[in-house]
Amino acid sequence: MKTVDTITHRGYTINVYPDSDPYDPRAEWDNLGTMVCFHKRHTLGDKTDYQSDQFNSWGELRAELAKRAAIILPLYMYDHSGITISTSPFSCLWDSGQIGYIYVDKETLRKEYSVRRISAKTLRLAKRVLLSEVTTYNQYLRGEVYGYTIDGLDESCWGFYGDPKEHMIPECKSLIDSHIAHERKKHFKQLKAWIANHVTLDTRVPLANNLTC
Repeated sequence: MKTVDTITHRGYTINVYPDSDPYDPRAEWDNLGTMVCFHKRHTLGDKTDYQSDQFNSWGELRAELAKRAAIILPLYMYDHSGITISTSPFSCLWDSGQIGYIYVDKETLRKEYSVRRISAKTLRLAKRVLLSEVTTYNQYLRGEVYGYTIDGLDESCWGFYGDPKEHMIPECKSLIDSHIAHERKKHFKQLKAWIANHVTLDTRVPLANNLTC
């Protein structure tokens, strides 16, 4: 598999790869919101009982969702050499348009936040979650999901959505830092034992160069 980036940290090389088999966040994750999407060529969003032939317009679908929804956000798609979705319209009128809505119903909101009365604060929190879900699903559709290996360490992990530098690379650097700290501690413990037992300098094993930085 071809790397999309390599980063060196304290003598170790972090290899960044595209995740070739990522989880579909709408099919395999627990989400606060529900995506209702209609499209002739693509199957998108969540599986629901809503069918496109039940409605004559997006307005009709929104009115139906509003009977139970606390928050409803529109979903738009830009389809050109790949799929991009957003809660805001795209500027290109030829290759983009509305594909549905993401919403959260009132009962789900009450259970999730353990409230009886849905306050403005709860609505703000929930809206941020819905926007985050759209962002993650967009990353999945665009193939922006990654994994890593670290040369010299038995460490690898997959399923990081979005820019690797935001979460994945800091995790890798933290693993390397922890490994170096552990090896240093182990070495200095051994060093104390050598000193206590009068082991000569020429027979002591030095600390590896990459653990001294």
